[in-house]
Order: sequence, then structure tokens, then C-alpha cells
Amino acid sequence: METTARIDRLEDALIQLATAQRELVTAQERTEARLGELTAAQERTEMRLGQLAAAQERTEARLSELATAQRDLAAAQERTESRLGQLAAAQERTETQLGALLSWQRGEDGRRRGERLEREVLRGAPTLFSRGRGGSTDQEHVRQHLIQLLGPILDGDLRDVPPEADPFLADLLWWKGDHVALVEVSWVVDEYDVQRAYQRAETLRRAGVTVLPVVIGDSWANGEVRALAVAYRMGWRVGGDLSDAYIDFRRLPDTGSATAGA
Repeated sequence: METTARIDRLEDALIQLATAQRELVTAQERTEARLGELTAAQERTEMRLGQLAAAQERTEARLSELATAQRDLAAAQERTESRLGQLAAAQERTETQLGALLSWQRGEDGRRRGERLEREVLRGAPTLFSRGRGGSTDQEHVRQHLIQLLGPILDGDLRDVPPEADPFLADLLWWKGDHVALVEVSWVVDEYDVQRAYQRAETLRRAGVTVLPVVIGDSWANGEVRALAVAYRMGWRVGGDLSDAYIDFRRLPDTGSATAGA
């Protein structure tokens, strides 16, 4: 009986061992299956990593190309900006030259018009001043008359008179008896014309001459110039604008040659 009991226990142990072995085989199979899955997953991962590495290489290559293109573009931009700077400088020089040319042209046109007007004034002076005598300061009889008028100061203060105050450089000298009109002619009468007429007349006035500074032109440069002429109590004939002093001078009788005196 004891032997039978041992055999029974041995059989139970064998049965348990067989059961455990089967379970171990099943677990082994599951483990191998899991390993197979992990291996496949690893292969897929490695394949994906390979794809990502290739994509990364392509990306880096593309970035390198873009960086090179960007540098080339920046260099081209710098060349373009340099060229634009050169063109802008050339344009500025051209505009400056054109401005100078236009200014010269306007000045030349104004000078020619002024010379033409001066010739017309010289020829029409007897009408403009309603008789009288005189002419351009280039004419000998006018220069001699100026010498006579300036006699008291010709050998003294007149030596230091600047050109803008020198009556011998006036455009026209016209007189009626003892009254003298010192005239500056300009197509567009500006401040310089007014100043010259006034200062040159003042030189004659210092010599005791009764003199009226006069400006004749087509137009005023601006209202301030006319206001300056008013302040200096000048005479003018500018376009259709006639001053009272100019009209009064025209009304003076022509009583013969002028003499020095207030």
C-alpha cells in the first residue's frame, strides 16, 4: 500500500510536470511570437529611421542649396543696390546739370529780353519821359554831363564808390532842366535792380543833384521788391504799373540842360 501511494504521488508529480511543461511550451511559443513581433517592429522602426535619415539628408542638402541661393541672392542684391546708388548719383548729377542749364537758359533768356527792353527804352526815352535829354551812359555826351554833375565829388569820395553805386554804370540818364532820372532797366525788376538805382541816385544826390531813381521793366520779381521801391520813394514803369513819381517827372517841362543843385 505504501508503494501504491508512492506511485500515485509520482504519477501526480509527472502529471503536474507534464502540465507545467505544456504551459512552459505554450509560454515559450508566446514568447517567440512576441519576439517575432518585436523583431518585425524593430525592422519597421529601422526602416522608418532609414527613411527619416534619408529625408534628413535631403532636407539638409536642400537647406544647403537654399543657403547658397540666399547668399547668391544677397550678393546680387548688394550689386543691384550698388548699381541703383550709382544710377541715383548719376540721376542727381544729371538733374543738377539740367537745373544749371535751365537756370542758365532762363538767365540768358532774361538777359536777352532785358537787353532788348533796354534798347527799346533808349530809343523811346523821349516818349517815355515826355521829351527831355539824355541817353545811355556809354554815350560820350551823357558821360560828359555826368562828369559835370559829379564835379564836386569826382576827385574825392567818388573814387571809393562801389560799382553798384556808380552812376557811370547806370543803364540810362535822362534830364529835364535841373531834374535828373537815373534809370535801371530789367525785364524782371528784382531787389538788386532797385538797390542799384537807389544807390547810384544817392551818389548823384551827394553831389547836390535833384535826382529820381527809376526802374523800368516788364514785371516785378515779387511784391517785396515793389514795397522796397515804395520805401525808397522811387519812380517806376513796370509793365502797366506807373508810380506817381514817374508820372510827375514826365510832367516836368523841358527847360534845357540840367545843372547841379538841389
